[in-house]
Amino acid sequence: MPTRRRIIPEDFPWRAMLAPGRIVNNLLVDGVLRATWWIEREGKRRATLAIRPFRTLSTAERDEVADEARRMIEFAAAEAGARDVRFEAAVG
Repeated sequence: MPTRRRIIPEDFPWRAMLAPGRIVNNLLVDGVLRATWWIEREGKRRATLAIRPFRTLSTAERDEVADEARRMIEFAAAEAGARDVRFEAAVG
């Protein structure tokens, strides 16, 4: 098995995981690509870290991802008056 297939599922839906007009980042869960994420900003008023999962995350996975996302948005948008984390519907 090629190394990439241990990290990137063979049926990962790249196009569906994009967010038009945004820079999209990859999110690994237990070393496997399971979501994409990006930050949406409303000036300094609000920043939201959006997460688009590939397939449904288990409750434990979702909780861990949400915890990490909250830390990331606090760091990446410290200047924003309000910071949120949003999960989008799972793809696939």
